[in-house]
Amino acid sequence: MIRLRYGAVAMPSCWIGAALATVLLAACGDGGSAPTGVATNPVVQGSGGRGTPGGNPSAPSAAGVRTVLSPLGLNIHSDPAVSATRVGTAAQGAVLAVVGHSDQNGGWYKVQGQTVTGWITADPGLTASGQFQQYQSTVRGVSAYYPQDWTFAEDPTQTVIHPLNGPQTIVVRSGAKTADFGPPGGSGYAGVGQQTVIVCGVTGDLDQYTHSGGPPSTPTPGTAGPLGLLAQLRLRLDASHALALDYNYTAAPELEVFSDFYNSMTFPFPQCQAPAAPAPSPT
Repeated sequence: MIRLRYGAVAMPSCWIGAALATVLLAACGDGGSAPTGVATNPVVQGSGGRGTPGGNPSAPSAAGVRTVLSPLGLNIHSDPAVSATRVGTAAQGAVLAVVGHSDQNGGWYKVQGQTVTGWITADPGLTASGQFQQYQSTVRGVSAYYPQDWTFAEDPTQTVIHPLNGPQTIVVRSGAKTADFGPPGGSGYAGVGQQTVIVCGVTGDLDQYTHSGGPPSTPTPGTAGPLGLLAQLRLRLDASHALALDYNYTAAPELEVFSDFYNSMTFPFPQCQAPAAPAPSPT
């Protein structure tokens, strides 16, 4: 399989967006003809998942909808394999009705749009269950998707994204360098883990913390007060721009909301705007 180099990570070319389709579709998989359609949002009633209330974010489901998170979009195949014929593309933000699931080849969802039915990879970094809203900030220069039952408040220093009912918050800040955001963690927190993630071509460390001595008191809804768990992500975008994402939450499954947010994030810097030319896959 041919892969595209996207920033610091090799990304399968079946993630390409519709805008790149005419140039790069031949790079996705080994066989099949060019796509015959572009998936558009179907009319869906009663969908569940973490983008809307009432769904199970962990278990694969053959019902409901999935929203495309990948900034490069997603190819739709005739069968659950990257080598299968490509029958269409779905751009970031497209909402696809799920009509089936397969465990083959790492997991795939059978999806339906208004013009295309086919299979997409079940990689949770590329799509998420439910429907989402798009956050766009000219002040911070970023765009990302958050659950449909959340909202946000923006001021000159930060943006706080939070559920309509619930204490969790995603706090977005911008600066000239990561040191502008202060020391990692916070008062009363102890580090419990770290992993490297790639956000739109930029590599950063996702640090996780737990509040020592029990969780703090619940803050006023919509404020970035401390909770029992904290995840922090610092991204250096270039020599004079940096981004801080802090997620205050109460239980481990809620971390999926944060990963959906940063997996869908885009910003106007060269490493995020487009992938490099296709490179041959290893033999």
